[in-house]
Amino acid sequence: DSVKQLLLFLTRGIKSMNMDALEDALEVDYAPVSLMDGSGSVQNICSGKGIDFGVPSQSKAYARSRGLRTAGPYFVPQGRPTPTLEGEAFPRPHSVAGLISVPAKGIGYGDTSSGGGIIASELSDDEIFSSAFTITARDAPALDKPNTAQQQRVIGQIIDNESMQFLERLANLPVQKKVGKVSSGPPLLKVRVRDVDVQKVKDDGGKKGKKKSR
Repeated sequence: DSVKQLLLFLTRGIKSMNMDALEDALEVDYAPVSLMDGSGSVQNICSGKGIDFGVPSQSKAYARSRGLRTAGPYFVPQGRPTPTLEGEAFPRPHSVAGLISVPAKGIGYGDTSSGGGIIASELSDDEIFSSAFTITARDAPALDKPNTAQQQRVIGQIIDNESMQFLERLANLPVQKKVGKVSSGPPLLKVRVRDVDVQKVKDDGGKKGKKKSR
């Protein structure tokens, strides 16, 4: 389910709102939340260690996709997906660079506060997909600590040298300095995800798998 959730986020979008609760609404604006429409960005860099990607504001993404200045008063953001996924297995630790991982409870439950980033409990509904997934730039044992807000699940891995080299450049970009957090934070210059391409590939054993590239 974690893999399916990430694929949705990278392609046609996650739609998790309670439609039954909106049946009596006269006018409601909403949209699936996705990295695909150019609304995603690098949210946090823990220098040399890893990068968090997400959609910082659903309302701004909605307005941008429709050429509007604002989303308007009738816009309703998607909520956190349910049920949560913390019962899924954790197939491997965050022991090397290039691992793709998502929050233990699923996308929408990200918390990167230990690295100077997002505190999940402080996010509005509009911002809950700010830290959707992480790509490690080295080992990250903090993401393996069980029953913590920062725990994540590895669901994929970068598999080509070109992408690994690009990851290394991203992970070493200068960040906005914060008191006590000199090596972690949002990138000094905004880094936006312009496009997403999801492809089927074959591993060395001939089995089909999934690969994503930017």
